[in-house]
Amino acid sequence: MRRLLLLAAIVISGCSSVASRRVDEAQVTEARAEASRGDFAAALRTVQPLVDQGFSPAQTFLAELYLDGHGVATDPDRAMALYLKAAAQGDGRAENGIGLMYYLGQGVLKDYSQALAWYNKSADHGYAAAWNNIGVMYANGLGVEWDEAKANAMYEKAAALGYLTSQENLGARYVRGEEIPRDCAKGLAWYHTAVNNGSTTAEYELGHLYVEGLCVPHDPAIAANWYLKAAEQGHAQAMNNLAILYQKGEGVRQSNVVAYALYSVSASKHSSDELYAPGNLEKIQGNMSPEQIQAAKDLAQRLAASGKLRETLEAEYK
Repeated sequence: MRRLLLLAAIVISGCSSVASRRVDEAQVTEARAEASRGDFAAALRTVQPLVDQGFSPAQTFLAELYLDGHGVATDPDRAMALYLKAAAQGDGRAENGIGLMYYLGQGVLKDYSQALAWYNKSADHGYAAAWNNIGVMYANGLGVEWDEAKANAMYEKAAALGYLTSQENLGARYVRGEEIPRDCAKGLAWYHTAVNNGSTTAEYELGHLYVEGLCVPHDPAIAANWYLKAAEQGHAQAMNNLAILYQKGEGVRQSNVVAYALYSVSASKHSSDELYAPGNLEKIQGNMSPEQIQAAKDLAQRLAASGKLRETLEAEYK
C-alpha cells in the first residue's frame, strides 16, 4: 500500500510539474507578444522572475533582448551567458542562438565550425531553424564543403517541421531550378504549404510565377489575386506589382488612378532601395491629369486608413 501511495505521489508531482511548466511557457509567450508590440518594459517585467528561477525559454528570450538591445542596452556578453545557461538545459532555441552568434561574429570571433557545432546540437533537440541554418552553410560552403544536395536535405527537414523560411526557400529552389533540378510539382507544393502557414512571401512569389508563366500558365488575373492576397497583409512589393498590372490593364481593369494609389501606399510601407514603387509613382504622374492625381491621392488615403485593401478596391471599381 505504501508503495502504491508513493507511486501516486510521484505521478501527482509529475503532473504538477508539467502544469507549472505550461504556465511558465505561457508567460514567456506573453512576454514575446509584449515585445512584438514594442512594450519591452512589460516584457522584461513578465520574463525576469522566470529568468531568476532558471527557466530556459525565459533565459533565451532575455538573451535575445540583450543581443538586439530591445528594452536593455545591447550586451552580447550577457546574451551569450544567458544562452549558455539555457543551452545547458538542452534548449534548442538557445543553442541555435549561440550558433548564430558564431556565424555572424556577434560578441565573439566569427567561427563557422563553432556555429555548425551549435546548430547541430540545436537540430538534435528538434529546433527547426537550426536545420535551415545548417542548410545555409552547405549552400554557401561556409565551414563545410559546398553541397547543394545536402543543403536541400537540411531545408527539407526544417520545412517538414513547419519552418516557414525553409518552405519558401524550397518553393523557390524547386521552381527556379538553379541550385537543384527543377521540379515544378514540388516547388508549387512547398509554396502552397507556406501560404497555408501564413506566408505573404509565398503569395507574392506565386503571383510572380503567374506573370512569368513559370511552372504555371501565364495568367495575369490569377497573378493579381495572389498579389492582392499578399498586399492585404502589408507586402509592399506585392502592392507595387499589383499596381503595375493596373497600370497595364493586365488581368484587371486598367486604371492609372488605382495604380498611382497602390504605388503610393507601397512606397509608404517600405524604405528599401530595392523597392520600385517610388520610381514607378514618379513615372506614372506624367500620364495623369491633375484631377486624376488628386483622385488617386484620395484613394491612397482610403486604402491606407481602412486596412481593407480588397474591399476598398472592390467598392471603388465594382
